[in-house]
Amino acid sequence: MDLNFFQTVQGICALIFVIFTFILALIIIIKYFEFKDFKLLLVGTAIIGLSMPYVPDSIMFFIIVSTQGNLSDAYYLETLIILVAVTTFISSISVFCWVYAIAEFIGLDKTKQKKVLLLYTVAMIVFFVLYFTFLIIDIRVVTYFHGPFDYQWGLLAIIYFITVLFILLIGALIFVGIAIKTQNPEAKLKAKFLLIGSVSYIIATILPFFVYTIEMLIISRIILIICSILIYIGFILPDSLKKRWLKQT
Repeated sequence: MDLNFFQTVQGICALIFVIFTFILALIIIIKYFEFKDFKLLLVGTAIIGLSMPYVPDSIMFFIIVSTQGNLSDAYYLETLIILVAVTTFISSISVFCWVYAIAEFIGLDKTKQKKVLLLYTVAMIVFFVLYFTFLIIDIRVVTYFHGPFDYQWGLLAIIYFITVLFILLIGALIFVGIAIKTQNPEAKLKAKFLLIGSVSYIIATILPFFVYTIEMLIISRIILIICSILIYIGFILPDSLKKRWLKQT
């Protein structure tokens, strides 16, 4: 199959965002080994989840370009279905890490942490039982697949991703609430970056659903890259930025 201009831009933008997000996540995970702070490992893994909805596009783009579109449409479609299923599962693990990180940051005692994480785990098990069941008996409930770069989320997937975005926003608001209560200017500054980054991610994610044009696609991907940087700064505030911003305040 041949890629048109819109699909090429879509694939390139997705690939750039995924690579960029993985690099930022890797930097945070490396910080865990440096500072031995388990929360950094959780946050780094959670940030990987930000890229999961865009991984299928980026991988499909790479496969189609590398094979020069010589394989059958059926092969590309089957590969896409597998990629969407795998990345959805991985994103659920990332959200688990995000919920765990929130529980750690707010100082939730271990008993309550276990209850919250158990509740999330049970909800995800139920979701994936339904997900894979409908993937077999009625795939339209999960996703409408029209081609490697032409698919729409079904009702079940929409409910899942709205829930994920809601959890992301709630987590960011909790971090901001904690920072406001402290007298630490650095914590407050990091909270601002985190909140702006999280809200920007949500906006950039839903924009193409309302205006699906090549211009909006590029704009949304640029916003996604910026929001990844903002979320990174929200957790790992570079010294140069810290000195500059705190001096101004």
